[in-house]
Amino acid sequence: MTIATTAPAVDPELITLQDFFVRFSIAKSTWYRLAKAGDAPPIVKVGRRTLVPMAAARAWMQSRLIPAQMLSQPQPR
Repeated sequence: MTIATTAPAVDPELITLQDFFVRFSIAKSTWYRLAKAGDAPPIVKVGRRTLVPMAAARAWMQSRLIPAQMLSQPQPR
């Protein structure tokens, strides 16, 4: 008798830039605009690969959260 076990799903420490775009629903052009302005999460270069630490990606997302009630208020121009 064989018992199948599955390992718990664990997020990787580093994700590719393409995975970051998909997970956080941003376009490549948006990423480069944010990076140019210094508003993108930090990256890690490993050879030719560009990776984003998941901890940094989550912290970046948390820093961009705004209360929903602010959506109904006029935005300054």
